[in-house]
Amino acid sequence: MLFSLIIHATICVAKPPNFVITIADDHGVYHSSVYGANEFQTPNLQRLAEEGIRFDNAYVASPACAPSRAALFTGRMPYSNGIVGNHEFELKPGVRSLLPTLLEQGYEVVFHGKVGHSGPKHYGQYVPDGVKFLGGGGLQQTMTLDQVESFLEQRPEDAPPLALFLGWTDTHTAWPPKEEARIAPEDVVIPPKIFDTPEARVEMTRYVEGAEDIDRRVGETRELIAKYLDVDNTVVVYTSDHGMPWPFAKWSLYETGIRTPLIAVWPGKIKPSTTTDAMVSWIDLMPTLIDLAGGTSPAGIDGRSFSKVLLGETDKHRDVIFATHKGDKDKNVYPIRSVRVGKWKYIRNLHPEFAYTTHTDVWAKESPRIDGHWAHAGHHWQSYIDAAKTDPKAAAFLHDYHSSPAEELYQVEADPFEQKNLAGLPDHAAKLAELRAMVSERMKEIGDDESLSGPPQLLKDFALPPAESKVFDEVDGTVIIEMESTSSPLGEWKNRTTLTPFTGTSYLEFMGNNPGVGAPNSPLNYDFRINTPGDYWISIRSHKRLTGEDGVTARSDMCNDCYFRVEGDYESADATLPLDWLKKDTKFWGNAAELDWKNWSSKVVGDHDAIKTVRYKFKAGEQYRLVVSGRAQRFSLDRIVITRVPDQRFNAIAEESRLVTTKPLADVQKVGRDKFVAWQPLSLSFSGPKASETDNEPNPFLDYRLQVRFTGPSHQIYDVPGYFDGDGNGGESGNQWTVMFTPDEQGVWNYKTSLRHGPNVAVSLADDAGQAVKLDGDRGTIVVQPSDASAPGFLKWGRLEYVGGHYLKFRDGPHWIRGGVDSPENFLAYAGFDNTPANHRYADHASDWKDGDPDWNNGSGKAIIGALNSLSDQRVNSLYFLTMNIGGDGDDVWPWTGKPARKGSPTDDNRHFDLSKLRQWEAVFSHAQRQGINLHFVFNEAEEANKSELDDGELGIERKLYYREMIARFGHHNALGWNLCEEYNVDFDLGPERIRSFADYVGAVDSYGHPITVHSAHDPLKALEFIFGDKRFGMTSIQLNQRRIDTLVEDFRKATAAAGRPLPISMDEFTLDVGQNASWKPFNRPELHRKQKLWPTLLSGGQIEFILEDLLGTESFKTPDLQALWKSVAIARTFIENHLPFWEMSPADELVEGESTLEVGLGSGKSFQLGAQVFHKPNVVYAIYFPSATSTGRLDMRAARGEFQARWFNPRTGDFDGPFIMQTAGDWSKLGDPPSEREEDWVLILKRTDS
Repeated sequence: MLFSLIIHATICVAKPPNFVITIADDHGVYHSSVYGANEFQTPNLQRLAEEGIRFDNAYVASPACAPSRAALFTGRMPYSNGIVGNHEFELKPGVRSLLPTLLEQGYEVVFHGKVGHSGPKHYGQYVPDGVKFLGGGGLQQTMTLDQVESFLEQRPEDAPPLALFLGWTDTHTAWPPKEEARIAPEDVVIPPKIFDTPEARVEMTRYVEGAEDIDRRVGETRELIAKYLDVDNTVVVYTSDHGMPWPFAKWSLYETGIRTPLIAVWPGKIKPSTTTDAMVSWIDLMPTLIDLAGGTSPAGIDGRSFSKVLLGETDKHRDVIFATHKGDKDKNVYPIRSVRVGKWKYIRNLHPEFAYTTHTDVWAKESPRIDGHWAHAGHHWQSYIDAAKTDPKAAAFLHDYHSSPAEELYQVEADPFEQKNLAGLPDHAAKLAELRAMVSERMKEIGDDESLSGPPQLLKDFALPPAESKVFDEVDGTVIIEMESTSSPLGEWKNRTTLTPFTGTSYLEFMGNNPGVGAPNSPLNYDFRINTPGDYWISIRSHKRLTGEDGVTARSDMCNDCYFRVEGDYESADATLPLDWLKKDTKFWGNAAELDWKNWSSKVVGDHDAIKTVRYKFKAGEQYRLVVSGRAQRFSLDRIVITRVPDQRFNAIAEESRLVTTKPLADVQKVGRDKFVAWQPLSLSFSGPKASETDNEPNPFLDYRLQVRFTGPSHQIYDVPGYFDGDGNGGESGNQWTVMFTPDEQGVWNYKTSLRHGPNVAVSLADDAGQAVKLDGDRGTIVVQPSDASAPGFLKWGRLEYVGGHYLKFRDGPHWIRGGVDSPENFLAYAGFDNTPANHRYADHASDWKDGDPDWNNGSGKAIIGALNSLSDQRVNSLYFLTMNIGGDGDDVWPWTGKPARKGSPTDDNRHFDLSKLRQWEAVFSHAQRQGINLHFVFNEAEEANKSELDDGELGIERKLYYREMIARFGHHNALGWNLCEEYNVDFDLGPERIRSFADYVGAVDSYGHPITVHSAHDPLKALEFIFGDKRFGMTSIQLNQRRIDTLVEDFRKATAAAGRPLPISMDEFTLDVGQNASWKPFNRPELHRKQKLWPTLLSGGQIEFILEDLLGTESFKTPDLQALWKSVAIARTFIENHLPFWEMSPADELVEGESTLEVGLGSGKSFQLGAQVFHKPNVVYAIYFPSATSTGRLDMRAARGEFQARWFNPRTGDFDGPFIMQTAGDWSKLGDPPSEREEDWVLILKRTDS
């Protein structure tokens, strides 16, 4: 407190500071590297931010030149000062600007460039006599600082303090063509809401180059300050009057229109490299300058000084930011009001019945061409009009631009580009009402008359260009259609973005008829072409909204369907499904959840309310039209998927990732060119100390530590370890230091690096260990887009996490059931990796590699990548592998350079890592994630020599460094787990204390909190008891050999739950009893696995990975036995995932009695009788697996109530079989016989009819 008092005392009595204020014209907040631009750099603005303070929540009062600048110079909001719109408005009588106050304080006030609006003629109203004008005032992009330098050079030494205002217009339209473009059009970033065309890219390039030109002027200004002014007593400010002159920016109240860059420097007073979230307004800037100069602002203004924020005394200023837009009486007359409160933003469009127009689109029609391009950015707008004639997305863009909802509500921290309007969601109704009232009260206070500034154009009379019909091609048995891509008039369908996560750019909600029923209404056409003949399903992704705008809630069975018909030459593929149902408008049942996209449906409801799954027999080369019409109000459709019926039905619709991605993504999002997407890894690379992977003094792996702190929109913090990356391309030498990061939320992220140097600094957890080393570009901002629901594999669902139950869950996706492979554990002993013994070639899978898949060294990667494709195609979703097995069974996998003693040795160099090999590993792991395969990392093997290889089994330098490198290079992946050791308690028993210390270190380095586990031998319950209830551990890994698997799963569930931390139960190593002497020896017997291991595990609430017969010799994952095994696993997992709320269910085998059993061997001549496996959510759903259905006995339903619908499921084919069977609860229920093959295994599912 004393310090702050001293500072203020100094301000008051010392010589007033000079002010150099740069005001850019139309420079959007995201178009500088300070605020997250990656395709170009603004080094001078970056330097300003490093020397001072950057404001992340600075706002203008209005998104047009004149009202914005008038608000700046008067300290009053537009309705208070009278200049409410552009050009033809005047100050209210008696309103005075703040410039006379500076003059009265003895300042010399000087303008150069466009500081007010369009020169002295227009801003003379609020610029008093005594202000000097050096030059410019209009859109003179060729202006220089020559006149400024001449003025400064002639100022006497005893000149009064200076207030110099500079105005640059390089980012204002029009942008004349440059002789030589500095940035290629393909390299610029088109913001999310703006439609992308080649012409738009050309003009965006010119806009970005204008930002670069302004940055150059900032640098030149700094040089003049250093040459002619007292640097230590000069306050330097950079800002802009509003956002960029593009759609959804300038002339709008979106963040891109009113949020502005604001950076301030005052050496010795403002702390360098400061960022603040304090909300400030442009009306606050002049009072702040007057305050810093020791003066007092006039009473009655709206603005107030934020000098305490500048001086570091507080990080708060305003709680509320209001903004207004009225227009210019001519091209732009659409009135808008907004308020920002905390993370919330509310926008009111006062006349949604009018078409929204601005200079951007009007000038495209009126403005002449200049040197071959349209003046005032008209050329890119004309390209949108042209594109809309054939592209439905372009037409939708124009529609969204010209039409606005009455109200908009956004969470701007999470959604900075305001793409998801939350105004219609019941969950946010209270916040909507609160902010609506705030705006209404504000308008009343200031006398806002809501009037228009000119003649409007009614939206219904505003013609948008029609879009031609698009034909969707079937590829590999699949057609994917986004609902918003229709070329038909929407009619009663409304384009929505409210409920996420939708696919594509939006979804459609039907708002005609009533919530219950109605005739076909507002038909939408979707044309598609079939190339591969066969039987096809059509499925829809939908949700329903039961509560209407009037607050009335419909019955739960309403708002749930539409009409479908398919036109063209085809037949019904189901003899029981009449062709006329498919040819006429037939009710298509939604199976929709309320305000949730989780359900798909493929069923029509035809005559007499009969329900049928639609199946069409389409012909090759034929074009068809699907017509979707509205039936029930508030029914929403997101996507249509037409998919060919496979030999076995696995409900492919649920496997959305496999249906969406036809082109592989890059391994990571490289900072510099690409946009960043939530849940998709990105890399940041920095130029730092040059080194080689074999260096010792210093060792780049051990004697440097790169750590990068990422701070997200919700203030979440990730401290992510980075690594030495050689030349950045796998080369062993270079100066590249890299961090991989996966953002978990859309919005603005800030990052700050820390590179420390010193002996063994890499393995220290102390923040201040070693000495700091400067990195190039060591801090910055990135803007992350929303997650992509169409992204492949795990890139759309986010991180797989422990959530307090017996199943892991994806942050933005479903709960997860492991159905994986445990062999070969030396999967990484692949001939195609550098410096690796050639023990695996996976030759059978080279043909499974696909164009666009990762590869290296001209084909070296194809076989292992093909192996992952094969596993994924067979729906294997987890892979167990060792990252180091020196001294173990295979002694052929390690991450280090050189040739270690493969049997293990204390002299092995375990402190230098093979950069090219680890880069190849990363290509494999990234592809696995895109293919939906979880990465089960196993750090150590059972053998004593392996456990002793690092620090003789202790947590020392080598082990810590090994853990850190694995986490730094691979921890960014969404779905993975860290297994500390296989069979930790045999040979060299590591013991619980060592394992806990290992887990502590891994948990400290891994900022993402991936699940940690350890694998054991002997009695698994006793061996793993020490992890029960321990927060270090989020998973189990159980070896059981021939022990009984179902009861062991249940025992682990009970034990971990009783300890207060229910864990997922994973059976990772088990064997069948087929008479072998060695109980550990596995066999690939798919039928026995299905009956004895797979279904008993899954319906006891566990998960599973299969150790294979060939063990380390496994070369192919598609032998006949394995194909049969993976098919069974896929069938079981799909059944459970699609039909059971499994994460809420528990085993209850005791509920069935009198059933037949199956004898199962336990080894050594022992066996047991395996009976029915019951998995249930009491009084809701029961799933019962019969390993033998000769007799099914009866089910205890005495505690249940109501009617249940039962049906048999065939675990051998994946099909439901036989009719629905009704069961009444309240007593013991006989279950009856399956439809056929009673001696085989069957599953019976019973669901309460009203659940």
